[in-house]
Amino acid sequence: LFQQPSPLNILLIKLRALGDVLLSTPVITTLKMSFPDSVIDFAVLRENKEIVEYNPMLRKVLVIDKAWDNLPLFKRLSMYREFIKSLKETRYDLVIDLQNSPRSIWVGFFSRGRYKIGYKKPQNFFYDLRLTQVKDVQHNVDDLLYLLSPVVPGRISRKLFLQFPSSVPELLEKRYNLSDRKYVIIHPGAGRRRRFKMWGISNFSKVADYISGLGYEVFIIGGPGDSDLIEKFRSELGSHADIFYFDNEFSVLSLAAVISKARLFIGNDSGPLHIADAMGVPSIGIFGASSPLRWGVITPPHLNIYKQIE
Repeated sequence: LFQQPSPLNILLIKLRALGDVLLSTPVITTLKMSFPDSVIDFAVLRENKEIVEYNPMLRKVLVIDKAWDNLPLFKRLSMYREFIKSLKETRYDLVIDLQNSPRSIWVGFFSRGRYKIGYKKPQNFFYDLRLTQVKDVQHNVDDLLYLLSPVVPGRISRKLFLQFPSSVPELLEKRYNLSDRKYVIIHPGAGRRRRFKMWGISNFSKVADYISGLGYEVFIIGGPGDSDLIEKFRSELGSHADIFYFDNEFSVLSLAAVISKARLFIGNDSGPLHIADAMGVPSIGIFGASSPLRWGVITPPHLNIYKQIE
């Protein structure tokens, strides 16, 4: 069914959280390896645009804002109409739905792609190829790469990719002098509404105290909605010369730059853990209600710790 034109215009769709978008980046690399002359666009949620905005393998990032859903009806329709207009500026030869949700499926529908691929869902009956998901548990990266199997004949890449402009680490270097510091990052959060994925603060505080005793500084990183976790950390450890708290102080790219200079990253299954994976920083991922077989760090050196709980 699929006939490869040259250059190949490709649209990828992933309208989920930060970590999910980052786990999609091996698809971009693999497509570029297989089709070097291809032009690739990526549709994401506005909150995750930074994750792929500076990826040199992409031509354009198309953005949907979930905040549009809260607008008055006519304003909302106007915003979606503009998005569809930008979507139709390119006649895509290949559309790959990396999510297969109702929202991503309608993006696939309006894309006018010549050949559409996704996992089998009742709503995407109009896709040209609907793959049945592999029954055995495998990493999310491999699930996404499997969608390329009908069109990619060659080798694949499982490496996560995240790039930021040089101005980001330069500004951070001036402010924090990161290159001259020996620090370990601990991220005790797990995204909004995901408290069930969090290891206890008292556990993390013991680890922080131990690491400090080894002669390292410890950066405790909190994201949006993590202020209470940071305060619990402070109350557990009290005043400590080598432990520093950052309560939602970094943008996504600034956080990536800070993580890239760390000696070690320790955290729950969450976006920052996948950023550490993409940066190639030694990482310890802590998993309880989610499995590292599916969501764990894949770039060495790493350690995924798993206690299977409901």
